[in-house]
Amino acid sequence: MRQVFTLVVPQWQGCGVGAGPFYGALAMLKMWGKEGVDAIIDVHEHSVAKKSEGIWYQHEILRHARQIAAVLREKRPEKVVVLGGDCGSDLIPVSYLNSYYNGNLTVLWYGAHADLHTPESSTSHRFHGMSVRLLLGEGSAGYLEHLDSTLVVEQIVYAGQRAIEYSEKLYIVDHQMTMVPVCHECNEMLSLVINKTSRQNIYLHLDLNVLDPVDFDAVSSPVPGGFRFTDLLRAIEVVNAEFNIVGCSVIGYHPRGDEDAAKIKTLIGVIKEIMA
Repeated sequence: MRQVFTLVVPQWQGCGVGAGPFYGALAMLKMWGKEGVDAIIDVHEHSVAKKSEGIWYQHEILRHARQIAAVLREKRPEKVVVLGGDCGSDLIPVSYLNSYYNGNLTVLWYGAHADLHTPESSTSHRFHGMSVRLLLGEGSAGYLEHLDSTLVVEQIVYAGQRAIEYSEKLYIVDHQMTMVPVCHECNEMLSLVINKTSRQNIYLHLDLNVLDPVDFDAVSSPVPGGFRFTDLLRAIEVVNAEFNIVGCSVIGYHPRGDEDAAKIKTLIGVIKEIMA
């Protein structure tokens, strides 16, 4: 088995606003090369919209979680790449890697949103907005039972968040969560910020809505502002130069045109190189 385990998770149900992430994951599968992929999670292209535990499509999301957990526990890889899918596609891999490295893991969470809701605080009841809170051990009991471990607040480093709801802001302030702002010079801050976590293994969660729509808008809900594409590539290089990247996800791609696809191919190429 290869040291790096590549997993395709075309889950769209966590977003629940159309199957764009499903097609995005399959498009990235082609770019990556099927021969380099170790597992493709079975995701239904069409699903019945029903709610359980206050979460839309929870029945499908739990089915995916069981598949992902089973394959990772069987193969026990040292590193994991996730091609998704929505913002909840990589929770099981993050939890697995945190357990594998005995908590010596920092998650660099790139995205426009904080994803800190619980089923009680969410007005949309969409799973993707609960991702980080679940990693911190709060939320759906049915999903939490599939996690190998949970994280502590100090293990999360936010980058690029700019569409944060009031209850999430309160949680961030109350728990003194670390946030890297959106700016051209902010890559220089990354090493200092990550070093403060005292954890040298890094997981990169790359939700593509972290990008400024001026550069890239092939996502479900583009948010003005955000990192420029070249700055994101530079950030990955900075982190890779100083830390041990043990996992990475590319999340939220909605195929639209050749220009967007070309940027995804560039990003996939960078990820392939650093995870080799």
